[in-house]
Amino acid sequence: MQLIITADENGAGITLTEPEDLRRLAASTQLVPSALDQALRARGIGSCDGEHIWLNIGELRAIGPAEDEWRRGYDAMIAYADGHGWVADGCVRVHLSDDD
Repeated sequence: MQLIITADENGAGITLTEPEDLRRLAASTQLVPSALDQALRARGIGSCDGEHIWLNIGELRAIGPAEDEWRRGYDAMIAYADGHGWVADGCVRVHLSDDD
């Protein structure tokens, strides 16, 4: 899954692209880490530690397709992430990639 994160009047705006790719979880943004952290916290969906984003698992699931097969795949991806220590306090760690 690829996420594009912007800032809007509610905090962070998240657009999900490539929802079928459940083998990776990355986000891109033009926001600097401090502004990204502020936007995510304002919307109550996560935070940014400078290198990674931590997003609420339920919020992230809610923006995905409302299809049983996708949800099973998403849950498996989260279980995999949890097994690698990438889940904490109801959030999953998301790789922050450079936005060209």
